[in-house]
Amino acid sequence: MKTQLEIVARLRERRERDMLGFETSEYLRGLTKETLSQLDEFDPAKVGDWTPDYQTDEDVLGVAKDYVEFAYSKINGRRGISAERTVMHYVAWLWLVDSPIYDEMFRMYSENYHAYGREILNFIVDHYKWPKPERADFGAWEIAPTGKKFRDQYAEYELTNELWLTPKGWEVRQDFSEMNELTGAISFGEDKEAAYKYFNSINHAQ
Repeated sequence: MKTQLEIVARLRERRERDMLGFETSEYLRGLTKETLSQLDEFDPAKVGDWTPDYQTDEDVLGVAKDYVEFAYSKINGRRGISAERTVMHYVAWLWLVDSPIYDEMFRMYSENYHAYGREILNFIVDHYKWPKPERADFGAWEIAPTGKKFRDQYAEYELTNELWLTPKGWEVRQDFSEMNELTGAISFGEDKEAAYKYFNSINHAQ
């Protein structure tokens, strides 16, 4: 696991990019009482009987493994902020343990985050051979905006093309995502390649 000095440096580096603390809160859980007491941003009198949650790699990876089912629930539920928050937790966890897949996972997140982070979570779970919850892969795999907008009295929504895996197989849908308002769907059964081909074709045609 990273040293106290490394964690403090990382905390300060990432804090400006993580205003809500989704990632940086995990670094705090790896700091000792002594380290916290020495940081200018913390009042030593308020640290209290602090014991870090993360003292070994096993501590960190145990939490990460236990979080998998909840993470998939946010991805499959298309919970935009919550889904990205789960990925930011994994950014911190894999950095803390100096994971061999950290660089690739962080590249996926920083350069190609899409579909609520499903491919990133699959990549992590497959590497560590953690069990996936039942129907973990059911949900939206790819999402592309169409540029078509709809406004009601509350907000403006954008129509999206979406590639889904469902219990009945692959589907390409059109959906007002934030409204969960399905406007149409074409089924491809188990033919993932055909579903991807059609999904890409309608996006390129727009």
